[in-house]
Order: sequence, then structure tokens, then C-alpha cells
Amino acid sequence: MTLQQAFVQLFGDALVGLWFALTLAATAIGLWALLAPASFVRFNQRASRWLAPGEVVPAPVRKAPHRVFVERLFYRHHYLTGSLLMLGSLYCLYAVLFVLDPHAVKAALAQGDPLRQILVDAAFGFVYLAAIVVLFIGFTVFVRPSLLKRLEAWANRWVETDQWLNSADRRSEALDQWTMRHPRLFATLILVLGGTSAWMIWRYYLAG
Repeated sequence: MTLQQAFVQLFGDALVGLWFALTLAATAIGLWALLAPASFVRFNQRASRWLAPGEVVPAPVRKAPHRVFVERLFYRHHYLTGSLLMLGSLYCLYAVLFVLDPHAVKAALAQGDPLRQILVDAAFGFVYLAAIVVLFIGFTVFVRPSLLKRLEAWANRWVETDQWLNSADRRSEALDQWTMRHPRLFATLILVLGGTSAWMIWRYYLAG
């Protein structure tokens, strides 16, 4: 079984169902715009709303009064946090090495599927590596947390959101205005695309 066949087997039905639902919705919108263009234009004018990022993102996130840092609390109790990290990583290593049997997990989850077997192996490998890394970090935090300060200073960067939100708050109504001026042409394009999509579903999925 190839990777493409495995992907189709896992997600094919859901993707085709979504594709079919979008095709039906597009066809219904196209028929509405073709048969009753005035009603379609009025509905479009009433339903069109511009969601500005400033209205969607909560105010505490957009304008935080101050930056919140938890490093001081983390380093103040480094014996506790280091111990918890080491205990958690040791438990994960113990579970994957002595409790869980990879062959039994493959038999229960993969059931002979090559792709699922690969995913199970990848999951075990990820747990191994993550547990070892967390064990090292926990030991460092417990013994000498100052060794991580340089890494923390490099990774702990404040991300300003105002600039991103302002750049995203730009309206473009060219397509909407064109649709309201030419509703029947818009309907024709939508129906052609919907018909092509329906034919592809029948040709490559239902008839195959």
C-alpha cells in the first residue's frame, strides 16, 4: 500500500463528503443568484459584515497593560519544578520501556496497516526523545537553573500583535462589488464550477 492509498483510505470519505457538501452549497447559491438576482443582491448587502481584528481579538490580548513573566516563580522553586520534570520524564521512560509492548500496541492500533504501524513507531520514538530531553532539562533546573537563562533569554521573546492586526485590517470589496453588479454572470460561473465538481465526484469516486 502506497502512502497516497493509505491517505485516501483514512481520509477519503470525509474529504469527499466535504467536497460534495460544498458542491451542493455552491449550486444552491448559483441557482439563487440566477433565478432571483435582486433577492440575492439584497441578502448579500445585509449579510456582508467586515470583522475587524480589533473586534474579534479581546481587548486584554490586544492591549495588555504589562508583560507577564513567570520565570521568577519558576526559578524560586527550582527544586520542586526540577523534581516534577524528572519524575514525569522517568515515568514516561519506564512506561515505554517496561510497561508498553510496541508489538502489542501495533497489533491493537495498527491492525496490519503499514501507515498506522509507522505512526506507532514514530510515537514511541517521539516519547523516547522527549522524555530524555525533559529529563536533562529537569536535572539542570534542579541542580543549576542559571544554565538555562541564556537559552531562555533567546527563546523568550515578546510578540507584539498590534502591527499584525493593523496590517490585517484592510478591506477589499472589489469582488463583492463585482458580484452585486453582475449577479447572473456570477451565478453562471458558480454553476459551471459546481457542475464540474459534481462530475468529478461521480467520475473519480462514485463511478470508480
